[in-house]
Amino acid sequence: MQPEAAAQPGELPLWTGTETPPADTAVSEPLAGPLDVRAEFQAVLEAWEEHVPPENGTAQDLVAELDADLATLQRAFAEAVAPAAPAAPPAVTDQDAAAPDESESVEAAEPSPVPQQAADVNAALQQADTHATALQDLPEWQQIQTVRGAFGHLFRVMKERAGERFDRLMGDHRVGEFFRKVSIAACDKVAGWAQAAADRLRRRGEGNGPDAPDADALRGVADAATGYASPGGGRSGPPPASRDAASATVDIPAMRQIGEALARPLPAAKDGRGARVSAAAARGKSTTRRGTKKPNGTAKKPGTAAEQAGHLRRGGAEPQQQNHKPTQR
Repeated sequence: MQPEAAAQPGELPLWTGTETPPADTAVSEPLAGPLDVRAEFQAVLEAWEEHVPPENGTAQDLVAELDADLATLQRAFAEAVAPAAPAAPPAVTDQDAAAPDESESVEAAEPSPVPQQAADVNAALQQADTHATALQDLPEWQQIQTVRGAFGHLFRVMKERAGERFDRLMGDHRVGEFFRKVSIAACDKVAGWAQAAADRLRRRGEGNGPDAPDADALRGVADAATGYASPGGGRSGPPPASRDAASATVDIPAMRQIGEALARPLPAAKDGRGARVSAAAARGKSTTRRGTKKPNGTAKKPGTAAEQAGHLRRGGAEPQQQNHKPTQR
């Protein structure tokens, strides 16, 4: 298991699904109800006692240091997200009706690998951070910041205390399951908060005011976090392993280079949402009309007399069909 490295405060150490989950783990099932973070952490403490020597800190020392973070995550995951009232939908024009639906294009695309989805979430959060001055008073943004701080601190404390045993600890499926579940719950909440805050800003600015760039940044966070928390993201994983393999410790070579992973730059994200279908471009294409070809190969413009209805022609005569043969007498 290799969480997305928390290179800077505020980044989420999201589970990236690089290991084979245990056979008795329903990785494709959504979490039922709020995640009980403290109960899930008990399995981490068991793994800690097996892999980390007492001189690095006992399991009791670890839970005492992380008590505030666990309590913060527990409260955040149990809190309902109250979405802001959405703004009135804009009037639909003929060009809008002709443009392809962006959501359909996104849904039809193949889901990104989980490591990429995790990186996209942190890239979107970094993009939103550039709007922090405008967002800092929004309660939803404050909640996002609280979860980022608690989850990131929890990961860093575990890494620092485990020391050279960190690789083995993170290779234990019990620790992997904890990070997987917390990652899904965190992204699910972040997506809801970001969307509610974006709706609030758009309603305040009627969709195109000075708050529009801030709302776009939040929408990017919502899209990325939703992608991770969806069944095609952090909820799914490789095929289950056998029960014998499930009980064994997983040794992941990549975890030995955790320092390199921590320094790995995240992909740039201009608006936090990645490549999408451009509605403006699509509308432009949809309104472009091409002329048809005459038999001699030259294009004729739409709307010429050759295309007009017969009753509008001078004299009202219908054009003769090219194949029409005179009646034989």
